[in-house]
Amino acid sequence: MTDDEDYAEMVRLRAQVDEVENRMNRRIDPGVRAMVIAVCVLVLAIASILPWVHGAAGWQVLFAQGPGGAGKVDFLPRLFAMGVFVFGFLGSALSLGLRRWAVAWLTTLGCGLFTVLGLVSIWSQQTTTSHQAGPGPGAGLIVSVLTMIVLVITWARVVWSRPGGVFS
Repeated sequence: MTDDEDYAEMVRLRAQVDEVENRMNRRIDPGVRAMVIAVCVLVLAIASILPWVHGAAGWQVLFAQGPGGAGKVDFLPRLFAMGVFVFGFLGSALSLGLRRWAVAWLTTLGCGLFTVLGLVSIWSQQTTTSHQAGPGPGAGLIVSVLTMIVLVITWARVVWSRPGGVFS
């Protein structure tokens, strides 16, 4: 082999190594945190059958049904329920299944946004326009918000543990 052939072979080998490195940088490895995330998703599923607002369960809030299948559900808890379903359930499942860094990052941002909305939902259930106290949040709403906080922290740790830093 000549020096030119050796050099060309080294260039091809370097291109292959760079390609593998780029592919690996787009992946995440949640490790033990995957179990924490899976347990959080299970807790969210259990919280969806607990009462959230006015005696309505979380799944009823998601579908805008009041207690007993009739009535009206407030907008903020319903929006939070949609965020729990989209980012808490589906986002976490997709992120764990695909193990793609971008999907995990999107799940982290979505869970964070809807956690804040969940806190506002709790506040909205405690206040009214009169001087009387509101009906108060149900146990399922509180458990869901706390679980979403744990999900945000866990997903943030997974995303920030990327080799080479987050923005590289």
